[in-house]
Amino acid sequence: MQASREFEPEPGQVQGARRFVATSLESWGFDPGDVMLMVSELATNAVLHARSPFTVTLIRRGCRLRVEVFDDNSRLPTFALVPPDANSGRGLTLVQALAGAWGVETHVDTGKTIWFEVGLQA
Repeated sequence: MQASREFEPEPGQVQGARRFVATSLESWGFDPGDVMLMVSELATNAVLHARSPFTVTLIRRGCRLRVEVFDDNSRLPTFALVPPDANSGRGLTLVQALAGAWGVETHVDTGKTIWFEVGLQA
C-alpha cells in the first residue's frame, strides 16, 4: 500500500503534511503516533532548507511503514551542534532517536530523499 502527496515550500504546508500522514495511516487502521513528529521535522527541513516543493510518500509493507520526504535540493542534511536554548536544529536527532532505521538517498541533479522506517501499531 502506498500514498504520496506534494506540498509547496511554505510553513503552513508542514501542517498539511501532518494531516496527510494522519489521514492516510488512520484510513489504513494504524495509529500515527511518533510518525507525526518525524514527518513534521522532515517537512520543516524541506521548507526551511531546501526551499523547494517537497513530496511525502508513505509505503506500507505489512506492519512496517517507510516514510520518504523528497525535495529538489541536493544539499545533504547535517547534524548541528545545537545550544540548549536553541529553538531549532534537532529534527534529524529526533528522527534518529525515534525511527527503527533512517537515511538519505541522493538523486543526481534532482534532489534528495530523506526516509525513515517504523513499526505500525493498530
